[in-house]
Amino acid sequence: MKNNSRTTAPSISNTSAVELVCHPAMPCSVPFKLDVQWAARQLAGSWVLQISYAVVGEVRRLRLPSSTRSSAADGLWAHTCFEAFFSESGTSAYREFNFSPSTQWAHYRFTNERTRDPIASGLKAPTVQAPITGTDRLVLTATLAALPSSSEQAGCLFAPTAVLELDDGSLSYWAPSHLALKPDFHSRAGWTIPLAWSID
Repeated sequence: MKNNSRTTAPSISNTSAVELVCHPAMPCSVPFKLDVQWAARQLAGSWVLQISYAVVGEVRRLRLPSSTRSSAADGLWAHTCFEAFFSESGTSAYREFNFSPSTQWAHYRFTNERTRDPIASGLKAPTVQAPITGTDRLVLTATLAALPSSSEQAGCLFAPTAVLELDDGSLSYWAPSHLALKPDFHSRAGWTIPLAWSID
């Protein structure tokens, strides 16, 4: 694992924040604290949504992939991965993003729960920064293309989530809340954060 040791995370102004909790059916043996902050801002003349995930605790116990060239990849959720789900206003469709500490990423569109859109192509790539790590803290920041929702739209619902893999191979699943007996990030019932932005 490459360790880019720094102590200062990128500043995000006018942020909203939520703490993620571990699913009780698959508890984590390390008492991490996992917070997520997000904010909309203009970058190079375009609106973006920036999401920052901060894990506090014995981060040396996390199994992290080596940093690599940022590119699209499948199956990132099988290891330590930070995620974001966004509903599309007025439809059953939604977006899923995966952000790996390797800087690899995934962007999927679903027409219904777990039904991948077969014609979705050219989805905009997020930008994933190499994680900032220290002895007791890891911060990963991702940037997505976004637009303010029009007055006719109610905006979308947002759910930041995470999968943490320990050095013993065990996995834990983190979200703002868990309503199912087993971890299920795709269940819209668990998406409770309103967001006045649409994801491009």
